Amino acid sequence: MDGAQPAQFRSARRTSERIHILGGDIDLVRPEEVMHHIGRFISAGKKAIIANHNSHSLYLLKKRPELASFFAKADLIEMDSTPVIFFARLLGMPSRTFHRCSYVDFRPLFWTMVAAKGYRVFYIGGAPGVVETASERLTAKYPGAVIGGRDGYFDATPGSPGNTQALAQIAAFKPDILFVGMGMPRQELWIEANLEALPNCVIMPV
Repeated sequence: MDGAQPAQFRSARRTSERIHILGGDIDLVRPEEVMHHIGRFISAGKKAIIANHNSHSLYLLKKRPELASFFAKADLIEMDSTPVIFFARLLGMPSRTFHRCSYVDFRPLFWTMVAAKGYRVFYIGGAPGVVETASERLTAKYPGAVIGGRDGYFDATPGSPGNTQALAQIAAFKPDILFVGMGMPRQELWIEANLEALPNCVIMPV
């Protein structure tokens, strides 16, 4: 993930699976394929980004040019927009409704896999107490899942005490998967600004 160079996985994807639409690149993958790649990245023990595009992010990409660098570093970019899927089809691209891959779409698949594999998932974002409540419900439903997290109410400026503490909490947990839920585009920009300091894991803005 050096500079704006495409990640190895991205450069190796078949042309038919990668589309360019409304200024952004999107990988046409199904939820099951996303699960496969999460497992593959974890097994490799490397740092990987699984990003997503919807109509809002494609709009922001034009208004916030710095986002282009984040998406250039992503190893996989999911389709998170039914309207964009249909627009792509109108343009003759091979997108289908089963290519929609938001967290809501693959949530049961994801947590079933996490529980079966014993993956460690850390969530950063939301209001105080939200992560703890969600963790209790998820671990009750999916025994075997290991979940940690913290709220997103801290000074996210690189080098600030709050940001340093957040990074230390993530590192101490040793996640296999890191969810970043700070809202778009803050979460994407935070990931890029702190990418070198984050541990090797699968990083997913949600």
